[in-house]
Amino acid sequence: MEMVNVLVVVALSVTTGVLVQVYVYRNNINRTVAGSIIIGFGVGCIPLIGIGYWLSEQIPIDRLVAVILIYLCAGYSFFHANNMGETSRRVRISLELANAPEGLTYKKILNRYNSDIQVTRRLARLLESGDIERSGAAFCLKKRRILAMYYVVYLFRHLVFGSMAH
Repeated sequence: MEMVNVLVVVALSVTTGVLVQVYVYRNNINRTVAGSIIIGFGVGCIPLIGIGYWLSEQIPIDRLVAVILIYLCAGYSFFHANNMGETSRRVRISLELANAPEGLTYKKILNRYNSDIQVTRRLARLLESGDIERSGAAFCLKKRRILAMYYVVYLFRHLVFGSMAH
């Protein structure tokens, strides 16, 4: 079996999983994006297992393992592409609370989320990575890779969720 055929098997399973995830999310079968992704991933395993079982007699086991590993990586990437923003906020709040054994009031949490501090940190990271540059008092875009990533994610989210409001 050629590597292209292996990738076709994975693509079929991933496509099945994504279509199920979109259906589950858009029809409110599961109220969370993460939950709908997990359901889609599980359903996507069905053709993977079926085709894998059928192919197990026709291809070497290492290619079958490759199919499974590629599917797992695709599912992992799909989940994290959809869940990064929400997860980063949850993790940050959890870390803030973990570092404050006495707890934090709502006002203290908001103070730690000071937009000036966040913008300063992000600008410093963008300057350091060379994505932007400073020209006097103004910041200018130097590399367009972040915009390219944004447009890919925007297109993907629009295709999956139907609109950006979700």
